Amino acid sequence: MSVQPVALLVEDDALLVLQIEDEFTDAGFEIYSALHGTAAIAEIDSDPTQFFCLVTDIRLGTPIDGWAVARHARLKSPEIIVVYITGDSSAAWKTEGVPDSILLNKPLWPGQLSAVVIDLVNKRNQVA
Repeated sequence: MSVQPVALLVEDDALLVLQIEDEFTDAGFEIYSALHGTAAIAEIDSDPTQFFCLVTDIRLGTPIDGWAVARHARLKSPEIIVVYITGDSSAAWKTEGVPDSILLNKPLWPGQLSAVVIDLVNKRNQVA
């Protein structure tokens, strides 16, 4: 029995959450979704190594934004893949984003996010 890789999605738009969950499931990933930063941090803290990837929006409508979630995830699991998705915060990526992260601007094309994550996983596996 093989174990599916687990991704953590942090997004406050419920319709986008459903779209990304379907996309990741179709790509063979298990996905856990959190609607705000506090829930994401709690999930990361419960088992920091359970996620191979973090996909996070930047503006989450709470005091804990996506930048903070990604920094926390990298602190707990330095190898985690980080992909930011945003409609308006890309200008801050160079100063706020964690190293070796990717930023995609919304709206996302169908399949775009999972394709980027698969590519990052493949590149990481080639190095390992």
